[in-house]
Amino acid sequence: MSSRDRWGWYTPARKKPPPKRGIKMKQSGSTWWGQRWVQALENISNGYSSRLARGRTYARAGRTHDLVIQDSKVTAKVTGSRSTPYKVTLTLVGLAEGVWTEAIAAMAEKAQFSAELLAGQMPRDIDAAFEAAGASLFPAKEADLRTACSCPDWANPCKHVAATHYVLGEALDRDPFLLFELRGRGKEAVLQALRAARAQDDEPSVETGEDVNAADRPAVPTVALGHVSAADWDRPPETLPVLKLSFEPPASSGGLLRQLGSPLGWSTETSPDEVLGPVIRAAAERARTMAMAEAETDHISASAAVVNGKQAKAAGNGAPTYRKTRTGGRQASEKKAAGKKKAAGKKKAAGKKKAAGKKKAAGKKKAAGKKKAVAKKAAAGKKKAVAKKAAGKKKAVAKKAAAGKKKAVAKKAAASKKKVAKKKIAKKKTAKRAPSKTTARLPGAPVQGHG
Repeated sequence: MSSRDRWGWYTPARKKPPPKRGIKMKQSGSTWWGQRWVQALENISNGYSSRLARGRTYARAGRTHDLVIQDSKVTAKVTGSRSTPYKVTLTLVGLAEGVWTEAIAAMAEKAQFSAELLAGQMPRDIDAAFEAAGASLFPAKEADLRTACSCPDWANPCKHVAATHYVLGEALDRDPFLLFELRGRGKEAVLQALRAARAQDDEPSVETGEDVNAADRPAVPTVALGHVSAADWDRPPETLPVLKLSFEPPASSGGLLRQLGSPLGWSTETSPDEVLGPVIRAAAERARTMAMAEAETDHISASAAVVNGKQAKAAGNGAPTYRKTRTGGRQASEKKAAGKKKAAGKKKAAGKKKAAGKKKAAGKKKAAGKKKAVAKKAAAGKKKAVAKKAAGKKKAVAKKAAAGKKKAVAKKAAASKKKVAKKKIAKKKTAKRAPSKTTARLPGAPVQGHG
């Protein structure tokens, strides 16, 4: 759920990851009827293109799941930012019984409609049959497609409805009869009514017993067979043209499978071309190899037959034994093919061995290079550590020498200062003990030393 932070700012909730059972849309609208279905949603979206874009993102991410189609109602769940998935409902308005009757009658008039519907395809002009009955097979206005979602978004469609619509469009690409079911009629009901309408048109008139549509049908050509004898039964009336066969592989394989598309009941996401294509290509290559070997055998056998025929004729032994020669030629061809196969196997094994040797050598070279790089890095680190240690030692010695020199200078200065001080004290004492040479005598004062 969305919340507000401590400053009061709105912080949207993180979206939950798509569920494992989610339906991941690959491409919605790959067929013309799928495109019409997607276009119907865009026509009734009322300008909410941003919701459609987010819906496509949700559909591709596999956020839509639990899709159920029942009659004209579609229910699904879409995982979003809420703790529980959103519930989505799409409801198409069913067509009236009269509309279905007129539309099926209009479809029965065209054999192409029946052929394409029975082949699992939606005829491109099928909506014209419904328009003649005053309706449309596809939702044309907002009232034709009612939507509902449990999310708080008031827009129609919201992104959850759009995601469900796109996933449903991809399902319609695979099975166009779901569109009939959403409009109120199932596949079997439509096909059965269509067969009944066409059978009724083909029945002869009840009153006259004549076919009412006989005049509209083209005349069937007939062939009058003459007398054919037993000897002429296998003999062609004229020389047959020479058949020219080509066993070259096609430029693009699997074209017919892609053109036919997925058959009804195909439930896997992988296309028939991806599943059956490799098998068909392998079978075609095998058939081509066999055909080329057969052609080579025929050529060898014919040549051997001519040689053996000449030899037999010269020896007077009668007609050449073509069947034995053909068998011998086939055995030679098979032996040659086996030799080629063996040589190809040896070549393939040698190639694998060579590739393995190259891979092994490359691995060894890579490991050696890695080892060398590690050793080089370790040596560089060791050298750097030794240099750092030597520099530290040198710095310590220099520091110690400087400190010793400084200490010696200071000691010398202190000794010199002390010496000077001693000299001053000694000089002062000497000056105090020595008598004065001239003594000044005041008048009337007695002379010292006398009496």
